[in-house]
Amino acid sequence: MLGLGLSTGHFRNLPHLTDSSRVPSKTAGNCLIRPGLAEPVPSLLLYLVLPSLLMGPSTAVMGYSFSLLQKGIQKDPTASGYRVGVFQAGNILGCTIGSLLCGLWLLDDFGTSNTLRAMMFIGVIMAAIGMISTTSRIRFTTMMIIILMLIAFIPTNSALWVRLHGQSGSSEIRIAEDMTGISALTPKANSQNWWIWANGKTQSLLPYGGFHTKLGVLPVTLVPDAGSVAIIGLGSGDTAWAAACRTTTKQMPFDITALLPATSTPLNFFSSVGES
Repeated sequence: MLGLGLSTGHFRNLPHLTDSSRVPSKTAGNCLIRPGLAEPVPSLLLYLVLPSLLMGPSTAVMGYSFSLLQKGIQKDPTASGYRVGVFQAGNILGCTIGSLLCGLWLLDDFGTSNTLRAMMFIGVIMAAIGMISTTSRIRFTTMMIIILMLIAFIPTNSALWVRLHGQSGSSEIRIAEDMTGISALTPKANSQNWWIWANGKTQSLLPYGGFHTKLGVLPVTLVPDAGSVAIIGLGSGDTAWAAACRTTTKQMPFDITALLPATSTPLNFFSSVGES
C-alpha cells in the first residue's frame, strides 16, 4: 500500500514520451520505447524509480510478514504443523478470492484507481481493528492517517492511465479499461496519425497501413480461393480491414475474436467526430 501511494504521487513527474523517444521497430506500424534514446534522468525515473516504488515496499513487507507469522504460530511444537497449514490455506484462499474479485468485478466496473483505493482502504480497516484490540492506539492511528493520505494522492482512472502511457492531460487521448486489459488512442506528434495502444504497448497506427495491415493482406493473397476468414487479434481492426482487400474476401464470412474488447471503445471516438 505504501508503494502504491508513493508511486501515485510520482506520476505527475513522469516524462512525456515524445516521438524522439519512440523508434520504429523492424516492422512498420509498430514502435518500441527505448530508454536509451530518451533523456537519462526521465528514463531512470520511468524504468527504475517507478517500478521500485510500485513493487519494492510490498515485496519487502510480504517477505517480512512470513517471519512474523512463523514467530506467532510456532509456540507449541505439537500444534505448529496444524497452525502453519491453517495460515497457508487462509493465505491461498485470500489470494484466490482477491484475484477473482479484482479481475472479474472491480477492474471492470470501477477501474484501476478505485480498485487501488479499495485495496488500501482495507489497511484502514485493519488499523481500526488494531486500535480496538490492542493498546498501541497511537501506532495504529498514525498508520490509519498515513494510509488515508496516500489514498487521497491516487489520481483518477483517466489521469492515471494517461500518465502511464507517457502522455499529458490532453482531451484528445482516449482510454478504455475492462477485465481484459487497458486500451488507449493517442495522437502522434506532428502528424495526423494516431497510435493504438493495447496493454501499454503500441499495436497499430491510424490510418492503417503498417505491419498488421500486411498480416491481413498476405493470407488472402496467398490463398485466394479460401472459403472463410478467421482472425484472432487485440481488436484494433487493422488486420480484419486489410483481409477484406479482395473483392472475393469481402463476401466471405469473417470469424473475428478480439482478445482485448476494450480497444473498440477508443476507436469509436472517430465515429463521434465523423472521421474514419
